Amino acid sequence: MAARVFVFGFGANALLCLFNRWVLVKFPLNLLLVGLLVYAGLGLAAGVLAGGRGTDALKRRSLVLAVLAGAWLFGLLANQNVTTHYLLGSVYYPYPLPPRAYLRVGGLVLAIFLSPVPLYIAGHLFGDALRSARRGSAAFGWFALGMAAAAPAAHFSLLWLGLYAPMVAACALAVAFLPDRRWAVLGLLLCAAAAWSTSHNKNESFYVWRIDEYNHLSTHWTPYYRLDFITFKQGQCIGGVYNTIMIWYACDSVEHYPTEMRRLMAELSRGKERVLLAGRTDGLYAGMLLDANPDIKEFESVAFDPAAADLMAGEYAQYNGRVFKRRGMSVEAADIRQAVRERANAGKKYDLIFHNGIGIRLFNMPHSVFLQEDYLTARENYDDIFNKLLSPNGVYVIDWGSSMEDEVYPMLANIPDDVHVRAFHIWIGEFPLSGLPLFYVIAARDKAQLDRIAARILLMPTVREVDLKPDMIAAAKFNQNRPIHHKPLAPGLLTLMMPFFILLVAATAHAGFREPWRMPVRRAYAAWYAGVLLLLYLMFFNGNMAAMFRYKVPMTHRTRVFAVFLFLLIAAFLVQYLVRSLGKWGGSFFAGRGRIATYCWFAGLGSGLAETFVYSRHARNFPGGPGYGIVWIGAAWALGFALAAGSRFFTSRKSESKSASPAILSVAAIAALLFILYIEIVPLNPDPAIGSVLVYLISLCSAGFWYAGLSSVGAESRARALGLMLLGSLAGMYLFQWLVVFFGYLKSGVIIGFVFLFAAGLFKLAQKQFAVSGRAE
Repeated sequence: MAARVFVFGFGANALLCLFNRWVLVKFPLNLLLVGLLVYAGLGLAAGVLAGGRGTDALKRRSLVLAVLAGAWLFGLLANQNVTTHYLLGSVYYPYPLPPRAYLRVGGLVLAIFLSPVPLYIAGHLFGDALRSARRGSAAFGWFALGMAAAAPAAHFSLLWLGLYAPMVAACALAVAFLPDRRWAVLGLLLCAAAAWSTSHNKNESFYVWRIDEYNHLSTHWTPYYRLDFITFKQGQCIGGVYNTIMIWYACDSVEHYPTEMRRLMAELSRGKERVLLAGRTDGLYAGMLLDANPDIKEFESVAFDPAAADLMAGEYAQYNGRVFKRRGMSVEAADIRQAVRERANAGKKYDLIFHNGIGIRLFNMPHSVFLQEDYLTARENYDDIFNKLLSPNGVYVIDWGSSMEDEVYPMLANIPDDVHVRAFHIWIGEFPLSGLPLFYVIAARDKAQLDRIAARILLMPTVREVDLKPDMIAAAKFNQNRPIHHKPLAPGLLTLMMPFFILLVAATAHAGFREPWRMPVRRAYAAWYAGVLLLLYLMFFNGNMAAMFRYKVPMTHRTRVFAVFLFLLIAAFLVQYLVRSLGKWGGSFFAGRGRIATYCWFAGLGSGLAETFVYSRHARNFPGGPGYGIVWIGAAWALGFALAAGSRFFTSRKSESKSASPAILSVAAIAALLFILYIEIVPLNPDPAIGSVLVYLISLCSAGFWYAGLSSVGAESRARALGLMLLGSLAGMYLFQWLVVFFGYLKSGVIIGFVFLFAAGLFKLAQKQFAVSGRAE
């Protein structure tokens, strides 16, 4: 039994980790990461809930589940080597549709819609084991141990084998345990067919700017992204294709670079001796700066991920003119915010600091919509740059590709007030960037130097200066407590995830509060939800929302009235129904019913909030940044739950411990709050050992709440209790995003502590119901 439960936990977390990476690779700008993780996680929670009723239901559904798991794999593989940036429409660039786009979109729909299926199988198998186990805490402990082992296993297998082979293996592991052997074999055959198609699917459709012909050199899976290298111009240039979209290129001679960029680099490098380039280590800007000014004595280049840096300084060095082999050059892979802080504390000075390629939204904080790159334009980072690192006559530059002018403001809003700033929009006229727009923000305390640079580059006909508006600059300011690079974007992204939250609410209502609070799934309601999704798609994926209504829809008076009416109608429907449902649940709760279910959900909510807080805030402090931090935090978190299973502190068999449980849980809640606040007070703590201990302690506190419920209900109720906790933790992951958007990390940490305290109070209120339900241990 222990080995089987360990395998179920291993398979479930491996599927979650790998699906998380697939979403990051396939969805540009990580728009739907949290929503899709919540949706996939619903499969695990629903499976655990269903497993509490035995394996008969799973046996009856084995054929359907085997076929759906196979279809899910084929949907994943349909877009294996194909960009999905066409989903953005024309937000940044006019992304073209790939060949047979209808098949690609169909594959995405299958991969998303069926993502809960393999997790449902693993959850159902575990729910049945939990129901029949002699000790529920021991069963969950083995499950958590499997989850802890899966975090590093999924990570390193991806680095060695790529994404798709481990996904096929994890799915095969789930279907192999289907209770009907015939359909388990069918599922394995479908997984084998998917694996065969993976090895033979060589069709590529990358987005590579204006390049028509290229040669594919190699594919590498890094802790952050899929990295492909291509060559073009008869092998004289190399391109870096990140998550199937080309981000940069470098050539063996600066003569291949656009004239506009070379002239700009010549102006920026004039008289400079010490340069810090933070963002990318491809050799593009380094080559132009050193060609324009060979007298640069010290040139440091820092990037988030080591893969491109190692390859461009080693195996592929000939493609950038071996620029990183020159005297005074150094290359480093690190969290760039940490690297800036360390250099500032060391008293280093630079004449030119170039933030290159930090607005491409590839480096997300785990399980959140916030980005590692956002810290680089926060107030604290700019204070280090302008007040400590930049010399009195130094110049700061930041660039990114976009066609939306309002993105200028969050990039420069936090630059100190005594620094002069100018922004430019450049349309590149030469291959391979021909017709693509770039923004450059240039800042310096020496106004005369800045004016000289601006006067020179404005002589180019493809350059125009952006008219900066002080009120928009003031509105775009942010700091590390709320690291939101683009403030209007964050609420939009969270709204885009609202349909997933509605599904979560419906699942929770059905699982825990069937009598007093149920979200019915009827055709009329399904039509409303479909309308919400359609409107969000039309507004968002066609670019700027206002521009969509202005240009893509004929906005007559009747059209405007209809749009407003439809929005108000949908909002009113959702609000009135949720308020009415919550009112029914509240009345039932105060009447003394449903308190166990409520406690279980809030125990999961607190854990989900705390876990997401640690992922989002602390993963960046590990060596290698969040790409590795997510692995060690995930393993430490699950290990904390596993070790708590054997602790008499949480799972005592003595009935007298019931009266003491609320007090113990209150202490755990206060401890969790203090640990979280410590992480917030020392957000740049460089010691991962201390961080790992804090993660373990917070997970131990969270585990206390889970085991308090699991060890206090009867064997028949364990699966339902755990399923509600899982649903609560998914809600915590989603609600955490809103907390940080509106309150910041510091206040969010306090709120998490009070959620745990509230759960401790609920346990006290529900003790009579726990006593009636019977003890499991």
